[in-house]
Amino acid sequence: MSIRTDLEKVLDKPIKDPYGRFFGRIVALQTNSKGEVTNIGVERASGEFASYPSEQISITGEEAVFAYSWKLRAQETLNELNLSIRRISALDQLLKDGEISKELYDSGRKEKEGIVDEILKARKNLVSPLNKRIEKLKVQINEMRGYLTNMKIEHLSGQIGDAAYEATYEAIQRALTRALAEQKDLEASVEALMNPVQIAPPISNQESGSLEDTGAAKPSRPLVLKIKEAIS
Repeated sequence: MSIRTDLEKVLDKPIKDPYGRFFGRIVALQTNSKGEVTNIGVERASGEFASYPSEQISITGEEAVFAYSWKLRAQETLNELNLSIRRISALDQLLKDGEISKELYDSGRKEKEGIVDEILKARKNLVSPLNKRIEKLKVQINEMRGYLTNMKIEHLSGQIGDAAYEATYEAIQRALTRALAEQKDLEASVEALMNPVQIAPPISNQESGSLEDTGAAKPSRPLVLKIKEAIS
């Protein structure tokens, strides 16, 4: 929502996370001088109040969905990495085509390789909390499966009636399905972030000189990009 006349429509709207869990409810909004929403105040499911950038909550019709910051940062990191690698490849091509000098190529290549190195360092820091969350989910998933097994035993032994068993089983199963979906999402993000990245080595003075002498582009070593473009 970006216009003041729409603000009333989103107040008190429930929010779910990407896996269908109830996350909270929109209770307040902050806007800028243009009437655009910049921050959203949320009463979380725990009863606590929290403020989030408007980019983290998407509103479509009657539905509001919260985007976890780790997912946004992971996508941003992948986008920056892919763009930097494509720029290095473009710089190589410009030198081969004789459109830039070797001096300009070397300085530009060094700068862009430095950017890639910084991004690679940043993604390692991003992966660590994701792995911790995965391990926590694995514990929760095992606990829920244990409860399901125990409830089945109690039901079959006659300690729990059909109605109570079905209600309990469905509740645990829903929670289990959501936890498994989050685990799968996190693991896909970690895999995408940690896929190896290889960049073709810089064009040497000898290679550059031969290109200038012949006026023809010499076949170069291919740029190998082994990183997923996006996180769904």
